[in-house]
Amino acid sequence: MMMTFADIEQVDPVLSDDGRSVCFYGHTPDEDQTFIWSVSLPMVIEEDAFLVEEWRAVGWRHWTRRHEQKKRASPSSGVLL
Repeated sequence: MMMTFADIEQVDPVLSDDGRSVCFYGHTPDEDQTFIWSVSLPMVIEEDAFLVEEWRAVGWRHWTRRHEQKKRASPSSGVLL
């Protein structure tokens, strides 16, 4: 079955080894389907300064917004952007 952003149950942010980007894993009920998104950072973040819960919230906002955009653009919603 095809999963969508709405199916994400857990978001895990991971700081890259070089501290210059954050990768987000959006886990769905199907362990074979995980969404991945990453952002480059303007400066290096050290591992001990990486605020996991704040970054997790960023990931949730990203996928919630993506889900809402897709929902609004869906022909079945009757509203096209």
